[in-house]
Amino acid sequence: MKGSILFGMLMIFLLVMACPEAGENLAEGETGEALARRYCSNCHQFPAPTLLDRTTWQQEILPKMGYMMGMRQLYDSMAHHFTEEQLGTQLIDQTEIFPRETTISPEAWQKIRQFYLDQAPAQLDTAGRPPITSPLDIFSVRLPEERFSPPGTSLIQIMEGGKIMMGDIHQGLLLQYDRDLHLLKSAPVGTGAVHLNPTEEGLWLTVMGNFLASDQAEGYLVFYPRDKQLPPTRPVTGLKRPVHTALGDLNQDGQTDILICEFGKWNGQLSWWEAGGDGYRPHILSGPSAPMRAYIEDLNGDGRPDIIALFGQGREGIRAFYQEEAGQFREEELIALHPAMGSSFFNLRDVDGDGDLDILYTAGDNADYRPIRKPYQGIYLYLNENGSFRQEFFYPLYGAYRVAAEDFDQDGDLDLAAISFFPDYRNQPEASFVYLENQGDYQFSASTFQDAARERWISMDVGDLDADGDLDIVLGALAFEIPDAELQHFQEAWLRNGIPFLVLENQLDQAFPTTKLHN
Repeated sequence: MKGSILFGMLMIFLLVMACPEAGENLAEGETGEALARRYCSNCHQFPAPTLLDRTTWQQEILPKMGYMMGMRQLYDSMAHHFTEEQLGTQLIDQTEIFPRETTISPEAWQKIRQFYLDQAPAQLDTAGRPPITSPLDIFSVRLPEERFSPPGTSLIQIMEGGKIMMGDIHQGLLLQYDRDLHLLKSAPVGTGAVHLNPTEEGLWLTVMGNFLASDQAEGYLVFYPRDKQLPPTRPVTGLKRPVHTALGDLNQDGQTDILICEFGKWNGQLSWWEAGGDGYRPHILSGPSAPMRAYIEDLNGDGRPDIIALFGQGREGIRAFYQEEAGQFREEELIALHPAMGSSFFNLRDVDGDGDLDILYTAGDNADYRPIRKPYQGIYLYLNENGSFRQEFFYPLYGAYRVAAEDFDQDGDLDLAAISFFPDYRNQPEASFVYLENQGDYQFSASTFQDAARERWISMDVGDLDADGDLDIVLGALAFEIPDAELQHFQEAWLRNGIPFLVLENQLDQAFPTTKLHN
């Protein structure tokens, strides 16, 4: 979706103008590669030409980059990517993220452009997709009676007591279902309910304000007290498209602070909001940036809570903010990712059982230009080795959007469940959902349920919905256009079916204690 959860490759050169080398005079005789490395690797990983096919560079990326580097008249056709409804370029001009005048000579730009076009492949190598079998015997499919056309499930979470909470972007509703998938109640919450944090005192709801990427400060948090005599409140407002929230006592003063990922569009930020007697006071940790998900954990074992966050857009990667003293943090990059990855999700889990937190990560966003099959997108596992993270495992999955690691079959090891929002609908639509059963030594067998592409899955959660001792899975659907005319039958089916969510009910007979990943 254009400008949706990620706005990745539009940001390849986002911070070029802020980099110290960007304004230097060019040495005569520099090659296109040398110039590209000079301009394009100061603020993020150098984007190699081989990351994308030649057509995508020529028609999508390079024109947008030219606009970002001040060549607005030359690339005027790209202007709509940088405007806000009713505001035009006002917000990016106010923050001076992009220059209004060119910052590079025509000769240098032409060399860079030609370097990418000469070196980019005609097509990416997409051979070697692992097979996915069907049926998925361990789970049975259950559907609610309600239909939404089009389905727009921005939030799906399994709650305690066998409840499912669902957010719908089109109607601006938060809906509650029981374990039998009957609708219990609904409430208007505004556009883009995206995340829930349950606490002993009540329920915190994160509302984006704009489902599509935007820097307009229309997002907010809603608090629903458990005491039904008390009305809901909005403790934090004026947020730039918040997409994830974590709660914890960050400065260790006995009060619960809030960690908020404001993805925004071009000018998002990661900040923690300090609880006080008169409300919450923000402290910016990283901005402008595009935080997508963040957790509060003592990552280095020093007794102080740290922050671990995933960032999208140009400087993609996973970073830690280690707490040095109360409320003071030191930023450190844990995993650097190139700007074409399409980061979509990460989670923390002790996968190898050595007592520290490892990282499960998915790359799969493919919304910022004509969707292409990227061989480097899929599920990654990074093992924690004394604070450094080493890639141990990769499962290729185009468009991977979520992953959960749990012992679904209760055989003593962790299996994986994943969804793809951008699968290869032409050749492998069944990859919309994949269950990876652990065979040992990081080998997995892949299976899925029948007609897995009956909807387009954008969200997923795991929990024991029916309280029978095993873990169930719920998938949330969002019908979004497919630009390929030959694949329109998928889109037509999504609208016709109108399925807002689907439950995969675990069919195991025996019950063992289970754990749950971070929300």
